[in-house]
Amino acid sequence: MASVKRLFLIVFGTLVGVAAVLFALTNKQPVVLSFLYWDSMPLWASLWVFVGAAIGVLVASLVAFVAILRYRSRLSKANRRIRQLEGDLVSQRNLTLTAPLGSFPGESAKKSPK
Repeated sequence: MASVKRLFLIVFGTLVGVAAVLFALTNKQPVVLSFLYWDSMPLWASLWVFVGAAIGVLVASLVAFVAILRYRSRLSKANRRIRQLEGDLVSQRNLTLTAPLGSFPGESAKKSPK
């Protein structure tokens, strides 16, 4: 199943790459971007799209990296807690149980002979 998923991702990535190259080759007209009082230098429209996509990939990677660090921290804490509880379980299993007389149902308290 993993190989099918990997193959699908390779084919999909190749198709997106080919589409991006075709987009770049067909959109060579210069475009000036304006934001508030700032005007950019004229660059190809495809270049602006690629710059925007690259910035998006960087931001998404940063967000994913922070999430991965958070989940690794939680996983580490959970694993420490599991080890602690397993140790407690082993120590509880090694205890010998003693019960006072008459504590079980149907058992009467017997007095020791004198």
